Amino acid sequence: MKQKQQAPFMTSTHRYSTVFAVLVCVLQCSGCDWFVNAEQRIARAESDIRSGDHRAAFIELQNAVRNEPGNVRARLMLAELSLQTGDSRSAEKELSEAIKHGAAIEQSAPLRAEIRLAQGEAAKLLAEIDAGQSGLREPARSTYRGMALLSAGKREEAAHSFKAALAFEPRSSRARTGLAEALVASRQWDAALEELEVALKYDDADAAALSARGTLLLRQGEFPRAADALSRARTSDDARRQLTVAQRAGLLAALADAQLGMDEADEAQQTHAELAKLAPNSPGTRLLAARLAITREDYATAVAEARQALSSAPNYAPARMALSVALLAQGSINQAEAQLSELVQLAPENMQARKLLAKVNLQLQRPDAAARALLPMQSAEDPETEALLGLVDLQRGESAAGIARLERSLASRPGNAELKTDLAGAYLANQQREKAIELLRAVPAGGAARDSLLIAALAAEEGADSAREEIGRIVAANLNDLEVLNRSALLYAQLGEFERARQVLSAAAKHKRGDVATLVARARVEGAAGRMSEADAAARQALAVDPANESALLVLAQIASRSGDVRTAIAKLEQIRAKNSEAIEARVALARAYARAHNAREVDAVIREMASAAKNAPALANRLGEIYMDMGRFEPALRWFRSAEGVDRTAASALNVARTQLAQGDTDAARQTLQKILQQHPDSIPAASQWVMLDLRDGQRENALARLAALKSAHPKQAAVAVLEGDVLMILQQYEKAAAAFEAAARSAPSASLAIRWHRARRLGRLADPAAPLNEWLERRPNDVSVRLALAEHYALTEQTARAIEQYELASQGSQANPMALNNLAWLYHQRGDSRAEAMAKRAYEAAPSVAAIADTYGWILVARGRVKEALPILERAAAAGANMPEVRYHYAAALARAGEREAARRELTQLINTQAEYSSAVEARKLLVELNAASLAAGQHSTE
Repeated sequence: MKQKQQAPFMTSTHRYSTVFAVLVCVLQCSGCDWFVNAEQRIARAESDIRSGDHRAAFIELQNAVRNEPGNVRARLMLAELSLQTGDSRSAEKELSEAIKHGAAIEQSAPLRAEIRLAQGEAAKLLAEIDAGQSGLREPARSTYRGMALLSAGKREEAAHSFKAALAFEPRSSRARTGLAEALVASRQWDAALEELEVALKYDDADAAALSARGTLLLRQGEFPRAADALSRARTSDDARRQLTVAQRAGLLAALADAQLGMDEADEAQQTHAELAKLAPNSPGTRLLAARLAITREDYATAVAEARQALSSAPNYAPARMALSVALLAQGSINQAEAQLSELVQLAPENMQARKLLAKVNLQLQRPDAAARALLPMQSAEDPETEALLGLVDLQRGESAAGIARLERSLASRPGNAELKTDLAGAYLANQQREKAIELLRAVPAGGAARDSLLIAALAAEEGADSAREEIGRIVAANLNDLEVLNRSALLYAQLGEFERARQVLSAAAKHKRGDVATLVARARVEGAAGRMSEADAAARQALAVDPANESALLVLAQIASRSGDVRTAIAKLEQIRAKNSEAIEARVALARAYARAHNAREVDAVIREMASAAKNAPALANRLGEIYMDMGRFEPALRWFRSAEGVDRTAASALNVARTQLAQGDTDAARQTLQKILQQHPDSIPAASQWVMLDLRDGQRENALARLAALKSAHPKQAAVAVLEGDVLMILQQYEKAAAAFEAAARSAPSASLAIRWHRARRLGRLADPAAPLNEWLERRPNDVSVRLALAEHYALTEQTARAIEQYELASQGSQANPMALNNLAWLYHQRGDSRAEAMAKRAYEAAPSVAAIADTYGWILVARGRVKEALPILERAAAAGANMPEVRYHYAAALARAGEREAARRELTQLINTQAEYSSAVEARKLLVELNAASLAAGQHSTE
């Protein structure tokens, strides 16, 4: 090997001349800054702080203490500046140095208290204050005592301490805003606002009080007033002095929220630009960037920003919701499903996430997963949820108090058919089916509401046979009434009795051939039966008779939408819009279609046309809010829900307000809304259920159990309460009791979802025969794929492979089989050496190529068969889509190694081992990495030799 050449020695003269030249350059570049004294640097730092240049101030102060280590003033300023920027450790270090060099107690004590609070040492600060060791004097002593108590969650004691501080100094902004914060924590929002108003009377530019007031008004949905207060706080001269960087960032984020709430996207964008300069990488900054990108329909940016927010704050629910919305808009449905599933696990009370997850699962043809997502919402007074759940748990909109009022009204007017129907609807919504059926049988057949309610009640209480018989009686009694016949056909279709529906429509057509309503009914029946060409033909026949028929155009739009042809759906709906300025249903459908097409401007335009009609129509206002919720635009959604709440006498609109607040991550606001609902509607099961889940999430177990007990006492026979009890007990890991609760609910209101829940509780509780609930349901509904898949999964988990394969094979029959069922079956085949594994895995992959687990199964089976080159691109895509799935990444690395791409395999394995915890192939991954490293080392030594 060649030896390195040594550099030639420099002469002494050469060295000295070089040093002199360097010294001259340094002096010239620094502008003789070396000769500035400590006091001058402190003055510079003060100027930098006033201009907001904290970095320059830091440099000046650090140079000051480097030149004069004992300068107390510089040390204290460094400590304050460190606190301002969130560096409490540096603040503590600088304060210690200041004290060592003689800082006065009145200077150091407040700083020491601030550092304690910043470091989460409220208990230590409280102990020092109460022991007389803090060095604080009044009113600071009582103020910081209140802040320590507030940090410890002792709201009432904190309020007393703040009031004591105000007794010493009524003008103390710190004590006044602290008192307001304590009142907010106690949900005394009006009182908190009053305190902040007092603070602003003393100083109308007080940044802390303005910021607190604006944030509080924002929570109450008062966007203009909130924006005014927050804007004044932002421009206040005291903002940089009073507020830390984190507090100023919070102020700007709140201001942007208010601006978005007022549809001021440009102003919100400017606020975000300011926030990005202040805290460029904070989760709140990233989330706001994502939300603004969604409003611009820039979904790639929204995804990137939301992911950045989650990388530093994985449990940040609003960011995960924004990511899900953006992924859906991009068409990344499987990724969106994964994010929403994680969000529901993180925040089970987030009903908007549950509904969105259900919709995604329905798009993925996973009705079982959709039902599980919606299970806690089965009692919701929410039309959208009712539509998703179907006819099983419909119409839960009336409380016990409402039923009592209807009963009293009917007692005074016993012959009123409309009242009977209304009361029967209330009974049915509250699971009192026998009462509903008895009451509806006393109403003459042929009324739309009566017939629909009775069929739903009979189907739920006595089964489909009884419901079919009742439709037959309705038809027999109204053979010459086209309207009743058409409606009866649709009722048959709801039960899946499509052939009977066609027979009724054929009878109707004989009475009046070419009747438009009958043709539209046929189109709807065929659409429900999945015969889209027949549905399209019937709707077009109706249009041939009546070219402007809105019902037929709506059916064609629905057909197009179901087939994914959003453009055609929009064209049909625009025809209705152009001809009828009052066509509300068409406009709602059009707004939804534009939302699916990610055209936010047209959504806004269509909804503006319905604004007048929605003013006094809470049901419509709620639907408009739901459209915005689906788009992830929570501020306009909240505005519409609040509009509905103002005229809605039920709890439905207020519940939507609470759900929106939860989707925004504002738990306190949601709690206050729920409290108002329960004050006005004490028997509202949905509101009480929501509160129970919130209590559990916040660790208030006893409160949750007490509220649950009260619900059970008030509604002992309600299936929804039994389901809630089961959910609560599952969270508390009391599986045997949870199984009993789910069993009671299933006996009262049997469903596939309840069978699955009951099974899961039995399995986790290690009770005998956990598969019994699933088998019991399949005896009644052998074609229920969702339950069969759950049974197959149970057998697979319990290593009953033959039984698992049998169930997966039954579930995988037909051309529309669930891709994950095909995938799992392929893997079981592979494990048993069955030659059918590859073909089954390929079938699953072709059905869902973007699902990481499915691509991984197919790719790994190909690797096992020696077809590494063919498998590699499939596994690469799987690893990219499943970045958090270590097994998938190991399979990709192993395939790279087998393909001879050792360096790429080493990089992938190194990153995997450094970032992932234990997983089933961890040993194999480490062993492979050792082998690759050894091979690389050997190759390197060989090259050197």
